[in-house]
Amino acid sequence: MTRRRQNKNSGFTLMELLVIIAIIGILAALSLPALTRSLERARQIHCVNNMRQLGEGLQEFVNENHKYPLFVDASFSTNGSPYDFKTWIETLGHQLGYDYRTDTNFWNRGVWLCPAVKSMGILKSGFSSYGYNAFGIGADTNSLGLGGTYGFTHTVPYPSGFSGSAFPIVKPPVNDSLIVSPSEMMAIGDGFHGNGNMIFSGQDML
Repeated sequence: MTRRRQNKNSGFTLMELLVIIAIIGILAALSLPALTRSLERARQIHCVNNMRQLGEGLQEFVNENHKYPLFVDASFSTNGSPYDFKTWIETLGHQLGYDYRTDTNFWNRGVWLCPAVKSMGILKSGFSSYGYNAFGIGADTNSLGLGGTYGFTHTVPYPSGFSGSAFPIVKPPVNDSLIVSPSEMMAIGDGFHGNGNMIFSGQDML
């Protein structure tokens, strides 16, 4: 009666194990760039979606008010001094359901912050990834932007308690009827500056 001999070589040899590890390493190295591109693409899609929401909020504001948000606005007291300064960010934020009076830091997150921005640099608060086409080709009167009829050359006196002698007021706002081709008018885009991977600050203007 013959008995079958068991195969003693049922495991991997050291050489076979090294070859398998090498193959896994090569496959991982080949897939890493594709994974990186996928993550970058996901961040880009997120940023584009933010821009879409901001654009919808802007369009809703224009439809309701028949004018574009001022780059900076102020209410005036009875003696003509400006107070309660707010920017287009706070105007659109209110349109999108935020309250800048109770949530003073809403633009550091959510729809205002692009995840593709790798660093806020030296600025840790008050950071917005997007800017407004406030003054078009310049900050002077009739600069072809959306942030107001007048640029920073139009000023009013500071109220008591503020340093300086004048505050720029860009009123009156730009009426929607003045935009000849809204579909070709850039309104909101990237609004930050920096160097390499370091983003120094958010910008309210393009």
